[in-house]
Amino acid sequence: MQCAYFNGVLKEVCEQYPNIDLAGYLADKLQLPLDKAEALAARIEKQVDSIVKGKEKQKTVRLFQKAGDQTYQLKNNTYPLDCLVPEEFGFFIKWLLGELGFEIQSEMLTATGLGVDVVACKGDDKVAVQAVLCPRTHRVSESIVSLMKKIRGDCAEALVIATAYFTEQAKVEAEKWRIELWDIECLNNKIQEAKSRAEKIQSKFPNYKGTLLNSLWEIEKTKLFLFRDKGDQKYDVHLPGIRYPLLTFQVESGVIARCVFRIKYNEPVNENEGEVLITTNEMRGRVDPSEEKAYGLIIRYLEQFLE
Repeated sequence: MQCAYFNGVLKEVCEQYPNIDLAGYLADKLQLPLDKAEALAARIEKQVDSIVKGKEKQKTVRLFQKAGDQTYQLKNNTYPLDCLVPEEFGFFIKWLLGELGFEIQSEMLTATGLGVDVVACKGDDKVAVQAVLCPRTHRVSESIVSLMKKIRGDCAEALVIATAYFTEQAKVEAEKWRIELWDIECLNNKIQEAKSRAEKIQSKFPNYKGTLLNSLWEIEKTKLFLFRDKGDQKYDVHLPGIRYPLLTFQVESGVIARCVFRIKYNEPVNENEGEVLITTNEMRGRVDPSEEKAYGLIIRYLEQFLE
């Protein structure tokens, strides 16, 4: 069964390669720590290359090129967004655009499967947005500009966001077609701008609001953290731009039935290995501090990530 699942993942990799962050994809699909996923990615990359070449190459557009110069390095304060999986990246980009004053529309661009394809409005202008995940050791080629020309439709403006730098030719083509480019450094600055806006809205945590659940929803309103709905009333709480959740909580009958801290000894852990703050016993009775005390412990825990 596990072998069949792995083969299925490998098939999906072949279909999306080379426009994929292989290590991040394997980490998500196979539930591996990132260091092990990177080692596995290195081992299978040659095999994937040979499989792709043997498929009579269906005119795959290669968006990413390895950076050939030795000076190609990102600043230390750059967010490691290329470690996000596509779903997390899409969730993050929509949050970022919203914080920067864009309004995400229900209408979508033609889906490319390469990242986030959305239409957003800023003022009276419609903006076609294409956001792509790219390993930081690569550059995004001019092919992304050609793609945006085809899918932008009737949008007056066009924006391409990437988690790496663009090639010089991509910049030339983008200027020619009036397409705005946000590379990883620009994106990092936009993240800082969004965080500053959020912090101006509320620079400290809200007071306890009657129940622990209500209080957590008040934290969400501050925009300092992202609350990701995982279904079945389970939520992950993220710091914007960071892949791993800080905590996970489960709601049952309108109350917090379980809450787990997901960073342990400064390292991300899965839900089963995290520090449990709230849980239930076999009789479905809650075993935890009082809700108000639990809220104080959660604030103390989250505060450290804002320093």
